[in-house]
Amino acid sequence: MSKLEHALEGWHEERRSAWLYRAVARAEAGTSRAALFEELAHAAEGQSEIWAGVILENGGTVPTNFRPDIRTRLVASMMRIFSPR
Repeated sequence: MSKLEHALEGWHEERRSAWLYRAVARAEAGTSRAALFEELAHAAEGQSEIWAGVILENGGTVPTNFRPDIRTRLVASMMRIFSPR
């Protein structure tokens, strides 16, 4: 795997984490845990920005948007149905 491929994968993983953390925060609305998951989402987005720098350094193009894959959307749906716990 090239550095560019690794960086793109890292960017995607961090964006996926941020998306899921926000889904958990919405499911935990009204609790102290909601703020914690929002902070985690923010941190994951910060990490994705670091990966974005690596992508650019290696001649790549940073994706302009993130669309979660079917597995990620399924996990979020199950969490809404069954709760995070």
